[in-house]
Parts: sequence; structure tokens; C-alpha cells
Amino acid sequence: MIPSERRRGAARSPADALVVFLHGLGADGSDLLPLADAFSSRLPRARFASPDAPHLWGGTGPGREWFPIRSFAALEVFSGTRRAWPSLRTLIADERRSGERLVLAGFSQGAMMALYGVSRRDLGIDAVVSFAGCLLYAGGSGAGGFGAAPALLLHGEDDGVVPYSCLGLSAWNLRRVGHEVETVSESGLGHGISQAQLERASEFLVEVLG
Repeated sequence: MIPSERRRGAARSPADALVVFLHGLGADGSDLLPLADAFSSRLPRARFASPDAPHLWGGTGPGREWFPIRSFAALEVFSGTRRAWPSLRTLIADERRSGERLVLAGFSQGAMMALYGVSRRDLGIDAVVSFAGCLLYAGGSGAGGFGAAPALLLHGEDDGVVPYSCLGLSAWNLRRVGHEVETVSESGLGHGISQAQLERASEFLVEVLG
């Protein structure tokens, strides 16, 4: 169960969509929850949830991690997301209400989790937004049996944490398994989320969710 302090939105009317934010390595759910303010004015009937990752970062904290990572090797990232996905899948399924469309929006390691989930066509995901994420390998794609959701991938060209080359690689991996992908690169942006990216992400979600 995602605690109430990690939820926002749709207080006055029944929600028709659930947007789940997945934070980056070393942060927690509070880090991305303010993004709900950027999206809620254009998605007034959406709910927003931003869970904490299950593990303390590096085993001691203070932040949290979806899976331990020591290097950016493709096999380590893929096996980490694969091991972490079942518990996150359960958390999201328990949070989602009947009839709600589902969006995953992640940053960095959280975006890796979102991209892994959508590549599997799991949970009936309706859209994915990846800020500075990476899908190094789309193995097991389509295993969940749902349709291929559209994806918006955004990345800073000066990212020194998750290489900018991941933007093209992630798009290629998603497209080859049937997803419609839009990519947005931003000159001068490092490992972060810009206002311009938030505006495009908001527009994208309006286009997808209506």
C-alpha cells in the first residue's frame, strides 16, 4: 500500500487515471511527488502516487533504491530491473482502482523500472514517460500480453550519470518490439528534469489520456 502522504490529486471527482512516479537512485517518493503539481492542472481527473523504493540505498541509506547497482553493465541493469519488477508490479496493481488508466513516469533508475515494465506489456500500462532513463535490453518483451503503450523519452545531452546515448538505445529497443516512441533531447541539461521537459510530458499525457 502506498501511504497517503505519497498521493495527490482527484480529490473532488472520481479519478479516471493513475500516474505513478518512480524516483531515482538515492531519493525517495517525496522527490517526484511535486511533479503532480505540474500535471494536475491539465489532468484534473488523474490521481498521482509516488512510492518509495523497497531498499535502502547501498544497504544503509539515507535514500532508497529499486535494485542494487554497481555498474552500468547491460546485464546488471536488466537483471536488477527484472528482479525488482514483481514487487513493484504488485504495489501498482494494489493501488490501481477499477477502470483507471495507468501511466508510469520515472526518473533515472525509476525510469529504468518504468521502461522495463512497459516493454513487457505488463499491467495494461497506457503510457510511459522516461526522464533520463535507459532500456538497455528488451528481453521478455510482450510477456504480459497487453498492447504496446506509447512512450515519451526525455534526456539531457549533458547527462553525466545516465549516458545521453541511452535515449537512442531505449527508443530503438522499444520500437523494435512495437511501441510508438517520441524522443526529446535538451542541450545543456545534465542529470535532471527541466521545465521544458515537464511541459512536453504534460502535453503528451493529455494527448494519450484525453
